[in-house]
Amino acid sequence: MSNIEKKGVGWLETRVADSKLLDPYFRENDKTPSWDGTIIVYDGSMKKENIKGKIDVQIKTTEVDKFHSNKTSYQVNIVDYENYYKIRGTILFVVEICGTDRKIFIKSLLPSEIKHILDELKNNGKSSKMLHLDELDMSTTKQLESICEHFLVHQKLQYIPITVTNFRF
Repeated sequence: MSNIEKKGVGWLETRVADSKLLDPYFRENDKTPSWDGTIIVYDGSMKKENIKGKIDVQIKTTEVDKFHSNKTSYQVNIVDYENYYKIRGTILFVVEICGTDRKIFIKSLLPSEIKHILDELKNNGKSSKMLHLDELDMSTTKQLESICEHFLVHQKLQYIPITVTNFRF
């Protein structure tokens, strides 16, 4: 992990840790193919019995001369989309660094959207697709908490178990 990545991941981890409902587990020098860690979401206090769920996250960091205003874009390859789909979704963060300032952008990728993207990529013979991420207000943790809660609810709603038929042992 480059120094730029370390700065972005470290800063994001600090911001997420400000929440009383979210507990970040981000890895430095991470070699995991499609993820950089997880966020544990709690219902109330951070006790084992209050865990609502876990969200796998991908964190990208980029240096910029000027911040994007309210949105930014990031190119994601088909293999990452396939991996995100296998685990029923992920949240992608892009941290922009401009001098000593930071800005965070976020995109929730739930199974139905990932499936749509994968179908589109395969039908068009493409190997990647640009994602558009929204700026995350980090003056408070409320928006991030809301996004994580929404993600967990919709991840469960969009999960379709696979039924194996005519399988012989």
